[in-house]
Amino acid sequence: MSKLSIKGINLSEIVDKPDYASIIVVCGDHQGFRITEVQPAGKKRMTVKDYLQGNPNRIKNGMIMGE
Repeated sequence: MSKLSIKGINLSEIVDKPDYASIIVVCGDHQGFRITEVQPAGKKRMTVKDYLQGNPNRIKNGMIMGE
């Protein structure tokens, strides 16, 4: 994960999906973290690219993680 500085965004908000290979989520102190792998409930860990393949709108900018 890469640490980025992001201001004016809600915590846990998805702010970007660069090249659909990762997602950037805003965390505490408005730091952004680049996530490259996910593990859906009951499934194996996979890359964000594989997770979004076939349905790139599964994760949208502005979504709040955990809702």
